Amino acid sequence: MIRAGGWICLAPVVAMSPAAPPAFGQNVKPISTSLAECAVIYTEIAGLRPARRRSPEKQELMYAGAELFAEEAVRQASAEGIADPEAHVRDLRADLATKWSGRMSSLLKLRENVDWIEYCAALGEDRGLLPLED
Repeated sequence: MIRAGGWICLAPVVAMSPAAPPAFGQNVKPISTSLAECAVIYTEIAGLRPARRRSPEKQELMYAGAELFAEEAVRQASAEGIADPEAHVRDLRADLATKWSGRMSSLLKLRENVDWIEYCAALGEDRGLLPLED
């Protein structure tokens, strides 16, 4: 336990290792998990089409984007050494769908999640998945 500026931090003791430990509080989940989460987010956004009066073509692009993220998540999970990457990503998506269900249902909720939307856009561009073309 470390006391810093009046805050109590529970920090693990890090043994000497050749790799630098992640910064305190840094997100260290595997990229495959982030890709799967972006697939779920794109699916959630695509489901908003009727409420947002978007064209069916835009909705299909969002669903296509979700599948691109999911396919990339499987490739990445395989590269991370996960034994059954397809099952892993399928299970992740099912769990994350519960987390994200309804989180974009209103404009206010959409604004609360803009950081995730921007993260997914940047991750998709970095992986060559985005931008989506008509």
